[in-house]
Amino acid sequence: MAIPEPVKGYVSIVVEEATGKTQRDQFTWDTNAGAFEAFVKVEVRGGSRNVKAQTRKAPLIGDTITWREELRMELLEGSSELRLMLCREKFQGNKKGTSVVAACGIYVNDILEAVPIDKYFELFKPNAGGEGGFIRIRMNFARDLAGLDAPRQEANLQPNVTFGQPPNTKDAAGRLHGVVSPETVDEVARRVATLGTEPESAGPAGAKKKGGKKKVFIPLAILTAAAGIAVPLILKATRK
Repeated sequence: MAIPEPVKGYVSIVVEEATGKTQRDQFTWDTNAGAFEAFVKVEVRGGSRNVKAQTRKAPLIGDTITWREELRMELLEGSSELRLMLCREKFQGNKKGTSVVAACGIYVNDILEAVPIDKYFELFKPNAGGEGGFIRIRMNFARDLAGLDAPRQEANLQPNVTFGQPPNTKDAAGRLHGVVSPETVDEVARRVATLGTEPESAGPAGAKKKGGKKKVFIPLAILTAAAGIAVPLILKATRK
């Protein structure tokens, strides 16, 4: 009988909002297929099994989708990558499936070094691998689920941008890049099409919804101290 892989801890992922606009203020999502509703699938890969969760569907209003929904997921000792996939439902005849609008990936070790995080991550579209807008994610980590309910330092954070301003590639502490290669996005798109038919992990990867929005600030001293620190993420693509 196989011994279950140890659980390293739990990550809180608050999916705040996403925009289809790029840094050049161009809207990239295809809205020709009727009402645009989307949800975010999150997958922690690596280890003996993948851990999955997803948000509810929410409508596109203007150029933004807002969820403000928390997902709590296990991190196994072998967990290596967290993938964020902005998805829509699609129908082929009587069959319902999932299409990926845009996606990105982050190394788990980089998340653990940088939490708490409040950042707009850059998204990339499947196939052509072009720009796919931005998604704002807040993340924190604890060794047990009770630790996620404890007061957190993230109250001292503010996102790197607000929509309507050109997003950059750093979080409030200046430590993370939110970039994934187009090749990885193609792989994400192929894999996400099978979600819903694969066995779900047995761990407590449930979702906990939280409403409301806080005004948050980060002291200038922290920003100054963190300047110049950069943790590389998924940068295996070579663009020529």
